[in-house]
Amino acid sequence: MQEEMLHVMSTDEYHERYDVCLKYGLSSIHENHVLYSTELVQKLSIDAVLGLRVLAIGTGNGNNDVAIIDAIVCEYPNVKVLYEIVEPSESSIDKFKMLIQSNNKEWKDVHFQFHAQPIDEFLEDMVGLDGEHGVNYDFIHAIYCVSYFNGVQTFRGLYNLLREDGTFYLKFCSGNWDKCIAKVNEIYNKPTRRLIGEGLVMQTCNQGFPGDHREESVRPFQMKVTKCFEPDSVDGNRVLDFIFGIVNLRTSIPHHRAEILINFLKECCYEEDGEYFLRGIRNSIVIKK
Repeated sequence: MQEEMLHVMSTDEYHERYDVCLKYGLSSIHENHVLYSTELVQKLSIDAVLGLRVLAIGTGNGNNDVAIIDAIVCEYPNVKVLYEIVEPSESSIDKFKMLIQSNNKEWKDVHFQFHAQPIDEFLEDMVGLDGEHGVNYDFIHAIYCVSYFNGVQTFRGLYNLLREDGTFYLKFCSGNWDKCIAKVNEIYNKPTRRLIGEGLVMQTCNQGFPGDHREESVRPFQMKVTKCFEPDSVDGNRVLDFIFGIVNLRTSIPHHRAEILINFLKECCYEEDGEYFLRGIRNSIVIKK
């Protein structure tokens, strides 16, 4: 019988752990985010009369969305914009709303709508009685949250929400980071507990989205994880939770399972001057329908 575990993503503690990881090197995954967001927005195909409809998934407190929204209002100043957010954490939504208030003047022409639910629940709600989606989006993005999608059907469901010539943007981590996710799946092998790794993301993209309609880019990064091997380190335990996606990993799952994961993390690291570093790859995929 499988023991229960609680995914970090399903709690309000996700972004607390994420912020700690930024201190230890994860912040490098956001390098050139503003420039890339601007270039991405400039390539969107929109109808100036109908306006621009955006679906933002797993936004958290909205920090990753600032550059995208700024680029939209700059590039399309006279276009009506609806920016829909799907984020399961109520506290993160509250922080996003505060961010909107602080940018009220710059974003005055953007209408925001929030859905406090997981993406798969949102997709179920979007399907009408006739089995068809009643809404189509010009731009859908999922930034560092695809690991928590509920399989291939989530990707297909989102792609189906795009209008013709719409843009689907995925950003996620792979490399040794992905190996840690795979290790969790090895231990918790029921479908409801699986985290989606880079392999399934790429398989889905290759099978479901034509290559000539897809752009990909990769960038290596590393994060110092030495404190993960210090049992009493608050920061170390938060980083550990984030990497494996398990709340309070050291105490919430059986000791032998926790030890398997912690030892595996060390195997995935390289050591330099007594410090341990986890290497990963930042993947960006842009898909045009």
